[in-house]
Amino acid sequence: MNIALRFSLALGLAAAGPAAWADATTPGFYLGAAVGKAYADLNKGDVTGPLIDVGFPVTGSSEDDDDTGWKVLGGYQVNRYFGIEASWVVLGDYSINANLGGANPGQVKSELDLGGAFNLGVTAGYPFTDRLSAFAKLGAVFWDADAKSTANLASGSAAAKDGANGSDLSFGLGVAYYLTDHIAVRGDWDRYQIGGDADTDVNLWSLAVQYKF
Repeated sequence: MNIALRFSLALGLAAAGPAAWADATTPGFYLGAAVGKAYADLNKGDVTGPLIDVGFPVTGSSEDDDDTGWKVLGGYQVNRYFGIEASWVVLGDYSINANLGGANPGQVKSELDLGGAFNLGVTAGYPFTDRLSAFAKLGAVFWDADAKSTANLASGSAAAKDGANGSDLSFGLGVAYYLTDHIAVRGDWDRYQIGGDADTDVNLWSLAVQYKF
């Protein structure tokens, strides 16, 4: 192999290596979509407690505390370690059922629809290689919730609706792996601290596909 050929190969390898690294870890915009499982920290006592307080004999209760969750996201990687990310998140529907006995038996069902929420935060990560990185997230979630309570008793039925909104803390962790210089898959855990009258924190475990420009 002559000197000119060796020199040409060396230049080619040097050019190829940094280009792959740059596309995966240097500044740039990205978009993505994720789907997964959401779990709400429901408290059955929030429903059964008030019923017991007014004299209803509660004979049992159950909860539906998980649902499908998804999000669309976009962000900007400021440098190898820090970024900004925004997402629109759908956190699902949840319910608590209370069974009543006594002279007026029946069931009371309390439902919570968290609908859509907007999340804005920062990311701090570490690139282990040009393809694999892990990151933490901290931000604020702006949420909207609808609540409905339905009573179906021997004496009749009744229903009531209410709504609430607010902003609270969000945080999470994630791992991303670039399949190509632009396409990555990532796994996220996010916790949204939903306060106010909703008072139900939600954990979302999701898998995303992300495209970096």
